Amino acid sequence: MKGKGLSQALACMIIFMGIGIVHFDIPSLSIALPSLEAQHSQPVNSQAHRHEPHNTPDPGHASKQSEPIQRSSTANKLPTLHLTIAHTNDIHGHLMEKPHKQEMGIAKLASLLNDLRQKNPDTLLIDAGDLFQGTIYSNVSQGEAVPPLVNELGYSLSVAGNHEFDYGLDQLQKLRSSLNFPLISANIVQHDGSLLLEPYLLKNIKGYTFAFVGLTSPDTSILAHPERVKGLTFLDPVQTAKQWVSKLEKQADEIIIVSHCGIEMDRRLARQIPGIHLIIGGHSHTKLNRPEMVNGVSIVQTGEYGHALGSVDLHYEHGSLTKIAAKLLPYPAELQPDPKLAEQMTALQQRTDLALNESIASTSILLDGERARIRAEETNLGNLLTDAMLLRIRALPDLSPHIALLNSGSIRTSVLPGRILKRELYEAIPFDNLLTVVRLTGREVREVLEMGASEVEKQAGRFLQVSGVTCHLDPSQPVGSRISQLRIQGSPVKDESLYQVIVNDYMAAGGDGYSILSKKKQRPTGITLYEAVEQYMRQLKLITYKKEGRITQGP
Repeated sequence: MKGKGLSQALACMIIFMGIGIVHFDIPSLSIALPSLEAQHSQPVNSQAHRHEPHNTPDPGHASKQSEPIQRSSTANKLPTLHLTIAHTNDIHGHLMEKPHKQEMGIAKLASLLNDLRQKNPDTLLIDAGDLFQGTIYSNVSQGEAVPPLVNELGYSLSVAGNHEFDYGLDQLQKLRSSLNFPLISANIVQHDGSLLLEPYLLKNIKGYTFAFVGLTSPDTSILAHPERVKGLTFLDPVQTAKQWVSKLEKQADEIIIVSHCGIEMDRRLARQIPGIHLIIGGHSHTKLNRPEMVNGVSIVQTGEYGHALGSVDLHYEHGSLTKIAAKLLPYPAELQPDPKLAEQMTALQQRTDLALNESIASTSILLDGERARIRAEETNLGNLLTDAMLLRIRALPDLSPHIALLNSGSIRTSVLPGRILKRELYEAIPFDNLLTVVRLTGREVREVLEMGASEVEKQAGRFLQVSGVTCHLDPSQPVGSRISQLRIQGSPVKDESLYQVIVNDYMAAGGDGYSILSKKKQRPTGITLYEAVEQYMRQLKLITYKKEGRITQGP
């Protein structure tokens, strides 16, 4: 960081740590990665509050360790330490408590954290990314409602997730300056070779030095809107981690990876990075009730949306790590929310609901946007949204689109039976994407559909919901050969015929891997997906959508 950015980060750290002194140092680091030897971003070194831990029984699941760490030359002089690391990931702006979905919300999360800290004052709180974006309560302010609330929780750090870039780089820096804790990542490089964020955080607790290294998914380059990550390079997490761990093992007694890279990448990190014992993960929304052990490394992740709080207990004796125990703390139905945060959430809800508590339509059935299904199969909500896209753009005087395609990652939740309010629709489709028309040959339409089906077994967000299209998907076939029986408007597709296709501007810019679309001449419409869907819902009044066999599946 330079100038103002450094001053803001320093001020935030001083306020958060409450210790009066925070110092920065620039490591003399030579890394065999693009331009990192010239990086300007600086690590944060903070002195944690010193407390004597309570002698409470360990309720977690102990995991067998590899060889104990003894990096300190004064290891025998170090005291016994019981450190608790509470962790969250993929909160996605889910600030409100939702008992029916067992989402604890930020006020109840605060109460749960207070209980942990009372049991062990040596407790840190870490977030593994995707904190700001995802619900109407965060999105209407482009994430600005989030920092004042999460600052109350006492986070030590958060790693940058892919959705931290949804509002663009300028807004990310604005949000970052509002946090009382650092936003870190070691593998995001700017065009001048410098790191965008601090790569790691050092914390000292009772003589032990802990280094937290942040990693962001390299897929951010295609998962984020391309215009919003322009000029950034997302380096390979394994190679980046190897370099930083090699450097930091001379400075720290324990190195902990905070990864917004997903469970598969975390497993690779565990297998290939020597000298680590813990990876705090996110991005894949994986719920690990117990730590997953890979090569002696504990991998932990909480799932999503504040359904659970993760808790890891690390026990040290005279400089040696002797045990890790980890568990999830589920939604605490009987626990009372923190009064201060509950009051702030009520005020936020009232402000938001004034604008968004208007009824649009009603539905007699669940409109299915659950992640496991919307990213793997046709759903009634996917059909509704793509029909709305097609009908809205067909109403324009000079366009006659044949089909509409929507990446399922644009759809974030279901719509429950009953009245549909504006805010509920915003929660289902929270991105401010504009609808765009491209012309594709029949062969190219097939190529786009094959891309949508290429990672269906991974529930990737590129999976397509469709209107005007019918096809058969066989996930057992090789990638590139999974789509058959393709028809557009009921007729077999002709490879050389031209078709007008509606997509959102995220896909049109090459997001989710759709680079073929970014090379095509595009016709922006200026109409948002939300606008098209709200208008269509108002026309329908009562929604009774079903699955129609647009995408059949099987051998």
